[in-house]
Amino acid sequence: MKEIISITDPEEIQNYIEEKEGVKLILRTNRQESRGKGHPPHYDTGTANHMLWCAYSASTLLSDDFEGGDFIFLDDEDNIIERVSKDEHYQKTLIYDSTHKHMVEPHHNGNRIVQLLFWEIRQE
Repeated sequence: MKEIISITDPEEIQNYIEEKEGVKLILRTNRQESRGKGHPPHYDTGTANHMLWCAYSASTLLSDDFEGGDFIFLDDEDNIIERVSKDEHYQKTLIYDSTHKHMVEPHHNGNRIVQLLFWEIRQE
């Protein structure tokens, strides 16, 4: 799964993923973040495997008063597969499963504020 949706409410995003993917989820992390230096290439299971439970992630871009800060999906050799600009991402939610390697470019001249959500699959 990897797509941009117009839903921004965390509960509605979770319902969307559960219905589309046929899973039940537990929201483990819900936080806002602004990091000017961006994020290096990684999977959301963590560079030190500290989030192996993470199955799905979501990033809602809450601001657009900055330059740079593109969200980029990569292959295993860090080649760019897809670039998501702030114009595509602003006031929308990028959802993806943990198999997608990605990074965020540094930003400047403002604050890139995102709401980050991470889910675990509920085992029943």
